[in-house]
Amino acid sequence: FGGETKNEVEHRIVTTLSNLLESSNGKTFLAVSHGTAIQVFLRKWIGDDMANQYVIGNCCILKFIYTHGKFEFLDMVDPTIDDANK
Repeated sequence: FGGETKNEVEHRIVTTLSNLLESSNGKTFLAVSHGTAIQVFLRKWIGDDMANQYVIGNCCILKFIYTHGKFEFLDMVDPTIDDANK
């Protein structure tokens, strides 16, 4: 993580996104990052066992809802996989 621990990365991402969303007045946000940071964020909210079920590939979209200081994972979309191969 470029000198950061996993916990530091997790704290930085959660704090940044929480601060943005707390001041958003209900607006929708798009956050873009690399797979490792996304995986750290996902593990924070759904746990290691469930997160291991998801492969975060290029262009993956993870949907969360933010309420009362917590992120709830809704879905993952991988646009590189067409419907016929799902």
